[in-house]
Amino acid sequence: MAPSLTPLQINVIIRYLERSGAIVVDAESYIIWARKDQDRLTLGDVAEISGDLKDYLEKHPG
Repeated sequence: MAPSLTPLQINVIIRYLERSGAIVVDAESYIIWARKDQDRLTLGDVAEISGDLKDYLEKHPG
């Protein structure tokens, strides 16, 4: 059974994979390349996070 995903959830996953370099999406929204060897990037490595939030997260871990 595959979980049902909303279009927003799918978009977030695709954008994460694109920013991490795991996939390349062309202008027509087709995935044209997928990287096989991952460097184990985290969401924090590729997300666009404001400096204030980064500082807060560093001061208040988990």
